[in-house]
Amino acid sequence: MARTTLYLHIGTPKTGSSAIQDFLAENTRQLQKEGYVFPDFGVRYYKVRAGRNGRWLRCLETEEERETWEKNFRTLSDLSEKYKGIILTDESLWTWSYEDEQGITAFWQKIAGRFREMDADLKVIVYLRRQDQFLYSFWGQKVKSAEKRTFRSYMEKTGEARLHLDFYSQLERIAAVVGRENIIVRTYDRSRWTGSDTIQSEFLQLCGLQINDSYVYPTGQINPSLSDSVLEAKRLLNRRPEFRDRMNYTNRYLKIAQKKLKEEGKLKNRNFFPNEERKDFLRLYDRSNEAVADKYLHLDGPLFDESDLDRPSEEAVFTSGELAEVYGIMIDALHHELEQKQQKISAMKKEQNGGKALVRKLVKKLRG
Repeated sequence: MARTTLYLHIGTPKTGSSAIQDFLAENTRQLQKEGYVFPDFGVRYYKVRAGRNGRWLRCLETEEERETWEKNFRTLSDLSEKYKGIILTDESLWTWSYEDEQGITAFWQKIAGRFREMDADLKVIVYLRRQDQFLYSFWGQKVKSAEKRTFRSYMEKTGEARLHLDFYSQLERIAAVVGRENIIVRTYDRSRWTGSDTIQSEFLQLCGLQINDSYVYPTGQINPSLSDSVLEAKRLLNRRPEFRDRMNYTNRYLKIAQKKLKEEGKLKNRNFFPNEERKDFLRLYDRSNEAVADKYLHLDGPLFDESDLDRPSEEAVFTSGELAEVYGIMIDALHHELEQKQQKISAMKKEQNGGKALVRKLVKKLRG
């Protein structure tokens, strides 16, 4: 059998990672028919989706984690003898906050060395999103969880150190260990994909596969973003500890509010990062982006399309009335849900009481 290729998808976040992971999990049998495996190691982490089957790679702090690490590499070694392709994915492998450049190098040397011991070829897959969109979307994802800082405050406190927005420098750190030729870079831009018009089919092609009718797409939107006043409403709720402690409690109702406001034409596509400021922000990364386009994608033109920034954008400032509409829809949706549950409980009690009456009638009859 030919050498196994291990495809390690490391993000970046907010580039369709959840959609890719759910698709792979949905199609494990079809992948196996084609000689590929998307292994589930049975390892679960708090608030981490099960589809991120490569998360354990970065967990080496405790004795238990180190034992899991060794056990999973033994599993990979066994799989490498049966399959021509193994797929691991976890977007935190890009954003993981390493202490320094030496820490990044040491991490990649450790895992790359283990893959070599398995006699497996390593291919690292990275999707890049334009820095302003990446940072803004990442903040929005945090707000969906428990982030209470405004975008500007988050931007000042986070920035380069956390997200590695200098894409070329981060890629070069990884390439110093695995080689540029083993890093597959794509931009999160549908117009530049060669596989098809979906992130799933594009990803399959990067792994040497082709989409066909045997593959199934999971239903429903994966990890939808909140927008506009709905996002601000969630951020304000996050200031209360009861909402931070149960961070996913309101998301269901926020999505209902967003859908209804969109249907009513009340979402105005405002954002907390106006286009004029985005342009200035992106100039910080011109040299880095040019290098990525040249060295990794062999493009003559720019790495990212910025034509959308030519349009003026409105600063996201919301009135109390706009936020009240969001909360009003959420309360109404919650009230409607409670009414339905109460009706169900009443029906169950009625059925239960009817059953008790029937039993009493039978007992009375038997006693004659």
